[in-house]
Amino acid sequence: ATGYVAEKNLSFNGAFTDDNFKTGTINLYKGTEQVTGTGYTKTVTSAGDWTLNVKNLTDGVYTLQISAEDIVGNSLQ
Repeated sequence: ATGYVAEKNLSFNGAFTDDNFKTGTINLYKGTEQVTGTGYTKTVTSAGDWTLNVKNLTDGVYTLQISAEDIVGNSLQ
């Protein structure tokens, strides 16, 4: 999904629903650079549900990069 917002504090959430899902990572990027610091990366356990709350964003274009691994070691990004 894409869109424009003026908010500086946002919450993203989702779920991995494949029965073979093992683990995943959600990373926030501004342009091509990963945003670093506490709260900008989320590790997802086998339960699959995740929420990423980010605060004090500066103006710019942001994307979420989602990576997943299944129980046999296949990776998807």
